[in-house]
Amino acid sequence: MRTTRQGIMSAIMLLVAASAFARTYIAERGDTWESVARKWGLYTDELKARNSIFPTLYAGLEIDLPENASQNPLSTWEIARLERADRELATGIELLEAGKFRQAMSSLNMAGAARGRSTASLLFLQGRAKDGLADYEEAFDYYTRSSAKLSDGDLTLTEEQTNTLRERMAAVGKLAAERRLRREAQEAKRREEERKAEEARRNRLAAKRRAEAEADKKRESRRQKASSSGGWGFPVWGGGWGMPMPSFQPQFAPDWNSAQMNWNSTPATWTAPAIDWNSVPTDIGTYAPAQPDPPSLDSGNPREQITFSDHTCTLCGGKGTIPDNGGTTFGLSSTKYCSDCGKTVDLSHRHIQCPSCGGRGMVRKRD
Repeated sequence: MRTTRQGIMSAIMLLVAASAFARTYIAERGDTWESVARKWGLYTDELKARNSIFPTLYAGLEIDLPENASQNPLSTWEIARLERADRELATGIELLEAGKFRQAMSSLNMAGAARGRSTASLLFLQGRAKDGLADYEEAFDYYTRSSAKLSDGDLTLTEEQTNTLRERMAAVGKLAAERRLRREAQEAKRREEERKAEEARRNRLAAKRRAEAEADKKRESRRQKASSSGGWGFPVWGGGWGMPMPSFQPQFAPDWNSAQMNWNSTPATWTAPAIDWNSVPTDIGTYAPAQPDPPSLDSGNPREQITFSDHTCTLCGGKGTIPDNGGTTFGLSSTKYCSDCGKTVDLSHRHIQCPSCGGRGMVRKRD
């Protein structure tokens, strides 16, 4: 009993599978290969390839539908969309035959986008368009995809198209390989140039840093030298506080223990006075010996004897005031006589203190 039930279930499954994979359509009056293909979401060439044993379509013909056909007939607007796609495909084929490869590629792409999928025939046509544009790498890609569809059982290519596909695949593949190698060589050259430019940039940066380090070292050396010389450029003593070390020549070596010092290098000679310390009283607070001022060390050079004297101010001419017309008369046009100027002037005329001499009329100038 169980065996009989299993056999029945297996037969039903086989029937369902057969019906799922073997779908047919009975042609009606007015049907064409194009209209039937659009009705079931197919390309016309793939529908014809599936029913190649029927040269013509007539009413009542049972048409075998491919596996990728729609489960149900498409709606009117979907059929209209596929009709536009077929028109784009036909336009692309015409442009391709006319040698207008760029426009043909555009129409073929729009047809494939409207359909949502490609066939071996459409991929072959797109490969031909790219081949005509000398875009061999993309052309080889389209040819390869078309050949893969053909191997998977796609029968949309004619025998002539299949032979052309195989010939162009070999030729375009060689051209694509040569172009790829050329592009790789150019890319390698570009990378090498970029590497050299980067290396040169790094070398320039390193040289700049070395120069800056050398400059810093020199500045530090000068700073240390200036610090050790108190900032005056010669050695110092007393802890480096800027006191110059006296440099005595053999002919200029005074005896610090003697009461007399003769400065041979000076234009004048000064002798310290002799003091009798025994005559000094013990009460220093009430008496201190007079210390004479040392004589002037003036060398007698007239350039060092600077004198000043009063001179008449050139701005006010010794008057101490200067005229100023900065006042306003508020529309009055009356005049007056100025005794300082000795002439008739406007009412706005006045005198102010001379800014050069401060009203003295005289200025102090070097003789």
